[in-house]
Amino acid sequence: ITGVFAVQQFDTVRFASMDLMYLEPVTRQEANREVHAAKIIVMRGGEQVGVLEPALNDYFMQGQTIGTPSVAMSIGGDLYLTIDRIDADGLTFKAIWFPYVWMVWAGGLLISLAPLLAWLLKKRDRVVEPDEERVGAS
Repeated sequence: ITGVFAVQQFDTVRFASMDLMYLEPVTRQEANREVHAAKIIVMRGGEQVGVLEPALNDYFMQGQTIGTPSVAMSIGGDLYLTIDRIDADGLTFKAIWFPYVWMVWAGGLLISLAPLLAWLLKKRDRVVEPDEERVGAS
């Protein structure tokens, strides 16, 4: 599920059974970049479940702006937020919901354990038969 939202400070949008509220812009200087981020509160059922801070990073030396997503992971799925635009007029951000991501990890674990399980079962089922030459030589 994907959605793109244009909001002002303190606006709330509904997305994938969650409410996303744009709390405030955040700007900070770092050694090699200027970070323009947005604090977004994630609420489910009226209760706050997290605060995400996606950002746009302006790198001075390269003259590039690179986005940094913010991710909230849960058993029900992963929520990704990325910024398209942030300025005095507000914020435009993209929200992406990936439901049941844990099933991918569980499937990968099962696939990686399958050869070990097959080897253990084969080893247990193996019947050792006596060598006929040895039996006859006795």
